[in-house]
Amino acid sequence: MTRKFTGNIQWFEGHFGKVDTAHIERSQIERAILTDNIFKIEFKNNGESLGGMVSLKSHNGIDFGGSVRYENEKTYIGNITMTFANSSKEPCMIGIWREDTYEYTCIINLETVEIFEDQHA
Repeated sequence: MTRKFTGNIQWFEGHFGKVDTAHIERSQIERAILTDNIFKIEFKNNGESLGGMVSLKSHNGIDFGGSVRYENEKTYIGNITMTFANSSKEPCMIGIWREDTYEYTCIINLETVEIFEDQHA
């Protein structure tokens, strides 16, 4: 079964217990697709940081791991580990997003959609 989402991503510098809430970055999700425990999440350039594609896999449908590929980049980088809270009303993911020496707490708020805005019914 394939599920489709839109939503947003928020990054807080640091990790659980040591989060810097003074610096928050946000980006809109253009489309997120979950099929067979594989999550592909495409997010927009927000003016401060590049947009890109997150690719995550899971063995149990709850714990996901993967990486990100930014616009104009050819390879995936970083290490992303997320937990999927699969509520039918307000699904979300929370976890750690690491790139080079940077570590962020990441929250992905998802909204279930039947079709994406750029598609026709």
